[in-house]
Amino acid sequence: EAALEGNTVRAFKILEGLRGEGVEPILILWALNREIRSLSEVASQVGSGQPISTALKKANVWGARQAFFRKAINRLDDTLLNNLLNHCGELELAVKGRKETPVWEALASLVMSLSGKPMPLKEI
Repeated sequence: EAALEGNTVRAFKILEGLRGEGVEPILILWALNREIRSLSEVASQVGSGQPISTALKKANVWGARQAFFRKAINRLDDTLLNNLLNHCGELELAVKGRKETPVWEALASLVMSLSGKPMPLKEI
């Protein structure tokens, strides 16, 4: 939620907290990927002229999450969302050990970009 809201500092602190608690990177990636996919779906529908409220319902975004999604949709464009989805796919390979990369650094880059303060999305 912090990343969707655009709260970069809080999003980074949450990520660091999860790391400190020993949460597996694949679980964090799964959650981020799900949110980015939903954002991309909503953004695409809004770009096609659909009212945002309808697009949010179609994407099963309810309650308080709608406010976070609205903020994110206003801040992130289709190109960035597609880049983030591609980054998630590459990061999944790294998490599964098929590519060598600093996974936590790549997750931080993903979170920062999602929150609107992009770090370079490193090639992985």
